[in-house]
Formats: sequence, structure tokens, C-alpha cells
Amino acid sequence: MLGQSSWVLGYDINGIPAPTPITLSNIIDSITVAPNVTTVYTFNNIIDQNLCPDTLSDAITITVNSLPEVVISGGGSICDDGTTTDVIFNTTSGTPTYDIEYSVGIDNEFAPGVGYQHVISTNKAGLYTIKNIEDSKGCIGKNLSGSAQVIVNPMPEINFTTYPQPTDINDPVIYFVDQSVGHVSGVWSFGDEDSLATNFYKVNHTYKDTGSYLVNLMIATDSGCTVLKSQTIIINQAFTLYVPNSFTPNNDLRNDHFLPIVDGVQEYQLSIYDRLGQRIFETTDFTNQYCVEGCGAAWDGKINGAFAPSGSYVYAIVVIDVNGKEQTFEGTVTLIR
Repeated sequence: MLGQSSWVLGYDINGIPAPTPITLSNIIDSITVAPNVTTVYTFNNIIDQNLCPDTLSDAITITVNSLPEVVISGGGSICDDGTTTDVIFNTTSGTPTYDIEYSVGIDNEFAPGVGYQHVISTNKAGLYTIKNIEDSKGCIGKNLSGSAQVIVNPMPEINFTTYPQPTDINDPVIYFVDQSVGHVSGVWSFGDEDSLATNFYKVNHTYKDTGSYLVNLMIATDSGCTVLKSQTIIINQAFTLYVPNSFTPNNDLRNDHFLPIVDGVQEYQLSIYDRLGQRIFETTDFTNQYCVEGCGAAWDGKINGAFAPSGSYVYAIVVIDVNGKEQTFEGTVTLIR
């Protein structure tokens, strides 16, 4: 600078004259400013100690970067079955991207290079809080607020037993024992459109027909966590056999045939023998109802097309029932004319 010290420097702030000029005592003197927004300082005149003026045309721009502010929210109560919940970091001001440091309980975590909103899908339990945030210009945030609590609820342990299994339609009452742990409620679904609330021990259910039934037990905890277990229940067709002890083949459509009534078999063979031990009739056909006019499963009282004489005849029945068990039945039947 020219002239004699000291100097009085006039200037504008963002185009508005400064209320007080600057006094400089030497050529390397300086002032300290602290604008809170980006500001242009324009210097336009100077007067030395002898009141000699001079004009200036110089300007300095001081850029003020806003500090990032971040709020954390979200979280919630979830079940320990792989379900996740969202923890959300919402950042305002500052210059993206951001490096965020946060804590989960006593653990420190780091999320580098994130944008204005950063979402973590998590099933890690704990209290999530912000520790620090720094933007791409190195500005460190001061307003760090909010928190997110993540609670992970345990799942109940499900188990049940059933008996008797397998069974048949002659014994269709099945008992179900709830052996689960950690539940406050539960519902049995028996696979035949019937259901029943668990009593936390033993219930029973009667099936009305043969078949396979998918039974489900769904249980729930007091926090709403549910788990399901299934089992197939088998109700087999029952093996039954009725063998008449006599018949009257006189074509009156009443008891005209010797016909065992059988049900619940996989294989069947009927043989009839005369008093000399000769086989006079054989069939592998079977039925569970009487065929009035005759059928392949019935003996009509004839031998090679001729009427067999009255008397006793021996029968032998060999079956393999629905459970794969082979059984043999023998006896006599009386033919009455």
C-alpha cells in the first residue's frame, strides 16, 4: 500500500457498504471475519494517515459450507426367523456423499459414501444411535439426533406327536400331543376342514373316512411370532371278511350264491373243494357287497355247469390285506337244495 500508515479501508459486504471501515496499522495487517453464509467482500477505497485517498477494485469470496445434519429413525420389534426391519438415516444440508459412524449397543459401525437417505435392513438387536457424520467437503455434523431400537424376539420351539399311526377306519380316533415350548396360543388343523385350539397338551380327533390327511399345528408367542409344523395322518381301509355258512341256489334271488364279503385287501383268492378234496371253484375276484344275480366273486353252486349236490363243501380264502399282511381262512359251507 502507498501513503503513510495507518490506513482506513472501505468495503462492501455482498454489495452493502460495511457499517465500519477497517483500520490497518501496517502493510501486512489482517482482520478476522466469520460469516455464516457465503459472502463477497468488495474493497473500494482507502485513506492513509494524511487523508490521502485512493480507489480500489478488489474482491474476496468466502464460501461457507453448511454442516450436515442427520436424524436416525425406524427399527421395531421383529421375530428371530430371518425377518428384518429398516433403520433409516436421513441427512439434510452438507454436501453428499457422507461417511456415517453409528453404534449398535456397544458395537461401532461405519457406513461410507452414502447419500441423503441411507437405509439398513437389519435383524441385529440393539439401540442404534449416531456418533458422527462427515460430508464430502470434510464438514463434520453437529446436529445428530434420533435413535432406533431393534428388538429381536425368540421363536417358539414347535413339536408334537400323534398316535396311533398308521391306523384304519375301525380305529379312527387319533390323539395329538402338543409338546411345543414358548408359545401362548396355537391351532390344530386336522386336514378335513376341522380345527381346534391347542390346550398345550393332548387333544383327539375322529376321522370319518379313509385317506391321507395333512395335519398342521401353528403356534404363536406373546410377541406374535408364529411357526408351523405339519404331519400326514394315514387312515387305512379296514380289513373285514364275512363268510356265510350256507346258501340255497334255487334261483329265488335270495341267498342263491356262496359269496364271502371282503374289504380292505390288496389280493384275494377263494377256492372251494368237494368232499374228495378236488377243487371245484376258484376266483380272485372279490366284492364288499352282495351281488344278487351273481358275479365273478360268487360260486353259484354248480360244478362244470351241473348242479352240485347238497352237502358240505370246504372253502379256503387267502388274502393280502391293506397292510400287506397275508392271512388264510378255512371252513365249510353247506349247500342246501
